[in-house]
Amino acid sequence: FRSKCGAIVHAKIVREKHPVGKGRSKGWGLVQFELQESVEKALALSEVIGIREKLVKVDRSHMPAVGLVPPGMH
Repeated sequence: FRSKCGAIVHAKIVREKHPVGKGRSKGWGLVQFELQESVEKALALSEVIGIREKLVKVDRSHMPAVGLVPPGMH
């Protein structure tokens, strides 16, 4: 997303809990952009941009960044 939309403040892939190491991806993640216009660019790429030959659906999150983004990054 950085090359097509702009600067990213924070990105997180949501994973299943695992007792040792990283769990398996749940198939979704969160991206926080530096500028509002970057959000609009990302939304326009929904089901156009892909990762490993799978189209990515982009939606606006209604979850507050506080609690999801590490302190000092929002």
